[in-house]
Amino acid sequence: MPKRFLVCALIVMGMIGSPNAQQTERVLSLNGSADRPTSELLASIVTWLSENFDLPATSDPPRVELVSQARMAALRFRDLETDRRSLEGSPEQRSNVIAVYDSANRAIYLQEEWRGSPAEVSVLVHEMVHHLQTVAGLKYECPQAREKSAYAAQEKWLSRYGLNLMDEFEINPMAVFVRSACFF
Repeated sequence: MPKRFLVCALIVMGMIGSPNAQQTERVLSLNGSADRPTSELLASIVTWLSENFDLPATSDPPRVELVSQARMAALRFRDLETDRRSLEGSPEQRSNVIAVYDSANRAIYLQEEWRGSPAEVSVLVHEMVHHLQTVAGLKYECPQAREKSAYAAQEKWLSRYGLNLMDEFEINPMAVFVRSACFF
């Protein structure tokens, strides 16, 4: 049976009924070492997010691009309205940027080395939360508040593989709190 047919069948099954871990695993294994996320993987993530979190499903996928670390840092820090040095971020900040969601262009930017490991897909899951939030027009007390559900989804995704945010990304609950709190 051709792979494309299998993937389409799995996606349809996921839309009809609850996708289980085995269905998602199959989509992930078909993605394998692909050089970019497939449309099937994106659809599987949307279905999983809509069923596990209070996010609406959408058939409007984001554009996904694999970009250099320098390009990602430039995208991440472009909205800061301070001096040029702050716009570029510190060297440590630049090296810590692993993904960016651009709501204006509805695009996800991932590291150009992205290959689809469970940890890398969890980063995509995190950014897909932001895409679904944007498409749904959800409003938050502050921009940082959007991060709470994105980190929760990423943590839950990682747990399916026996992984967690702390071990994979050195992100502990206090870091999530600080990154998602509205400090005025």
